Amino acid sequence: GPLTWLDWNLDDRRRELFEYTRRLFRLRAENPALRRSRFLSGTPLAEGGPKDLAWLRPDAAEMSVADWHDPGRREFSMWLAGEAGDEIDGRGRSLAGQPLLVLFNAGELPCRFQLPSPAGPPGRWEQRIDSARALTGPLAGASLTLAAHSVALLAWQEIK
Repeated sequence: GPLTWLDWNLDDRRRELFEYTRRLFRLRAENPALRRSRFLSGTPLAEGGPKDLAWLRPDAAEMSVADWHDPGRREFSMWLAGEAGDEIDGRGRSLAGQPLLVLFNAGELPCRFQLPSPAGPPGRWEQRIDSARALTGPLAGASLTLAAHSVALLAWQEIK
């Protein structure tokens, strides 16, 4: 008899989910900011520096207490600094990755998000993951319209 009840044959839908999951694992492996060993605090990593984590409204302003208590709020983003704080690799070097921005739209309609620009070298946001569509790559503008009921992950790419 069969050893398992699971059908391991991948049809198009399952192959798409498999590839999407592989991209998520690859992204985590490539970016130290997604592998932190300490909890995020929402405080600057260094004096005068960016916060390790910030929650933003679609207009890119930091969310207030009133925003968190707004029962109609269905769209927000999470800013994650690329530096992994005081964590170091096996050779004693500071771990640093790219700043990340995760956009969430749990609303019924598409939502336009203004994209913040990190301090430091010039660059542009690159879309790495979008749960509503397969297209990824560099973004041309300072905003992104996210489909209803979807999540997107963007990584800051320095322009050299």
